[in-house]
Amino acid sequence: MSNPSKDHWTVVKWILRYLKGSSDRSLVFSSNTENSSCIQGYCDSNFAADLDKRRSLFGYVFIIGGNVIR
Repeated sequence: MSNPSKDHWTVVKWILRYLKGSSDRSLVFSSNTENSSCIQGYCDSNFAADLDKRRSLFGYVFIIGGNVIR
């Protein structure tokens, strides 16, 4: 950070343009009063499904009050 190059400033300008162009977008979390305190979790796994490296794959997601967190 003590010696930023021209490439660094190009990226900073790109990020600022992105933020300016997406300032009207947001995440909205709603509360389902029926299940607002309910936590649901889902997972999926597959043993050695990666044919290149022969390793297991695993994924998960949690839902709280109808909103996905990961």
